Amino acid sequence: MSIYKEMTGFAQRIEQEIRKLGHWQETEIEDSAFDSERDFFTDTMTLYQWLQFVLVPTILEIVKNKGKFPGNSNVAAHAVREWDGVLEAKPLIDLLTAFDHYVNKIT
Repeated sequence: MSIYKEMTGFAQRIEQEIRKLGHWQETEIEDSAFDSERDFFTDTMTLYQWLQFVLVPTILEIVKNKGKFPGNSNVAAHAVREWDGVLEAKPLIDLLTAFDHYVNKIT
């Protein structure tokens, strides 16, 4: 399977997990939420929002343009810190861990 198909699959599964958890937003986020200099925009978005409005669209844009993915990913480590003790988030954390491993392997 191509890198682009794999990454599209990750984007789709991340969306599915966020939807299962009830955190997928049907309305767009305010433009001001993107005005952040912090990793994962922690001062302007929840991690669920960052995944929905930053990570998933970035993955799909790279796929669309047959671009290059970043040199490494550490989304899962942040998710573990953010959702420590949130048992229902474990499948999403596991998915993000697999995503990180895949990105770090292909680059």
